[in-house]
Amino acid sequence: MTDNELEKIYNEAYRAVYWTAMSLLKNEADAEDVVQDTFVTLIESYDTIKDKDKVIPWLKKIAANKCLNPLTRTKTDAVEDEFFDDVEAIAEDFLPDSIVESEEARRIIMDIINNKLSDEIRRTLILFYFDDMSTKEIAEALGVPEGTVRRRLNFARNKIKKEVEKYEEENDTKLFGMAIPFLTKLFIKESEQVVFKPMPVSLANLSASVKAPGSGAGIKASTEAVRKGTEIMKTKIIIGAIAAVVAVGVTVGIIAGVLNRKKTKVEPEAGILSSESVEDKTKNTTEETTAPKPKANKDLFVWKDNIIVELSEEGEKADVLVIPKECEGFMNIFDEGVYSEVYFESDDDINLNMAFSNAPNLKKIVLPKNLTTLNMFEFANDVSIEEIELPDSITTLGQGSFNGCTSLKRIEIPEGVTELPYALFIDCSSLEEVTLHEGITTLGLGCFANCESLKTISLPSTVKTIEDKAFLRCRGLESVELNEGLESIGYDAFSYAESLTSLRVPSTVKSVQVSVLYGSGVTDLYLPAGLEITDCELASFYNPDAETRIHVTAGSWADTHYDDYFVNCGEKIYD
Repeated sequence: MTDNELEKIYNEAYRAVYWTAMSLLKNEADAEDVVQDTFVTLIESYDTIKDKDKVIPWLKKIAANKCLNPLTRTKTDAVEDEFFDDVEAIAEDFLPDSIVESEEARRIIMDIINNKLSDEIRRTLILFYFDDMSTKEIAEALGVPEGTVRRRLNFARNKIKKEVEKYEEENDTKLFGMAIPFLTKLFIKESEQVVFKPMPVSLANLSASVKAPGSGAGIKASTEAVRKGTEIMKTKIIIGAIAAVVAVGVTVGIIAGVLNRKKTKVEPEAGILSSESVEDKTKNTTEETTAPKPKANKDLFVWKDNIIVELSEEGEKADVLVIPKECEGFMNIFDEGVYSEVYFESDDDINLNMAFSNAPNLKKIVLPKNLTTLNMFEFANDVSIEEIELPDSITTLGQGSFNGCTSLKRIEIPEGVTELPYALFIDCSSLEEVTLHEGITTLGLGCFANCESLKTISLPSTVKTIEDKAFLRCRGLESVELNEGLESIGYDAFSYAESLTSLRVPSTVKSVQVSVLYGSGVTDLYLPAGLEITDCELASFYNPDAETRIHVTAGSWADTHYDDYFVNCGEKIYD
């Protein structure tokens, strides 16, 4: 299995696999573990899959079975067949065969499924309509008669139909006019809303190790090492030491020794990343000013030509690492050492290759002044870093570069950067201050998701696109300045920003996806006179948790289209 094949399949299948696991287990950490294990199974079994075009349905079934194994072992008494004997038969097409595009309608149906059906029936529904499992396969997986599966499915359809009719009567509305979906398409649409998470490095590394020559025992050890990484996986990313060892020609059998090496656990401390060079390193205190400059020691590292492969045994015990000027790059991740500071002898550009990811005690890293690129996950899970100073030379930030830096408090994005990629700061729960310069055009998918301490942010006028879930669950966000030039706002962009009480939409916005304010605290939405949105839906600004006032100008597009797009979103106020 090539790296490109793995990445392509992961990118296409992640949402479906995660939605399957989360829907069946209802636990985020357990769902993440199932996703990880499912893709490990793919890597192990890919060459045996005859129809590669059906790999995504295959993955969904694998994930479902991995969820059902523990469920089956701990389940309570199954629902008896007799419970369903008097259930009226409902046709498969009792709902229109079309995908729900209305967020409101979809939430209503999913609420019925999640809250009005028992866990056994709900799981059966998902396995049949989303995971493409036959009634026979479901019966075998759940340990019940096939007739019970068929009766459960019919009971579920009957129950949903009755609850829909009840909702229509109580709310004096007609949901069928909102294009209620056929169940398969409903679940597919729900799975598409999952926040995409980039592929963990461990999977790519495992793929590399499986391709490398070596004993079956070595490959098995590598696979098990990845599978046993659940503790790190629960912090959003597993970063291992597999690929580097393989890449430099060491036998796969050595991998087990690398991965089984006992780690030294160190309590996280706060720290700083700085762009000073070693030669320019000066501090205000007398102690730091007079202290000897750190010296490079090649013996702290294992080398392959001019590439650092890993830390030596001596390097794993060192508190300070100085990267020698001879170093041309890295082929591994230094998550075994106790180091708290890192310096570079040279200021030349270098590929860091995520060498310092997952370093819990790292307090300071003095980045080379001429560094141009941060790779994906470059400093992921460096939980001790409070402030990051990036060199002005940086023009590219990788996906998830600061994912899980839970102590990071402030950062300034260099002027040469034009895009904040997806998941850039996801789960940076302490991030309070971000400085953005003119030139940035895009805020990527989930780039600030779960940054609960972020209170205010001002977007440059060059920003044209805010992608889906960019500020999802930024619960402390109080103020957002959206400048003229912004053209599109993605799905769930500000959902669950509970402290955000007002939002002014620039007149240049042309596209607004559904639920941009769902669960937020916005009570005042300002729509300027010049605004004319060409891509908008009834649920775009829908927010059931706040009594929103829609501020418009008489005779404006927002005024004349209020009944088309805003009638369910709040009260119209003329300014």
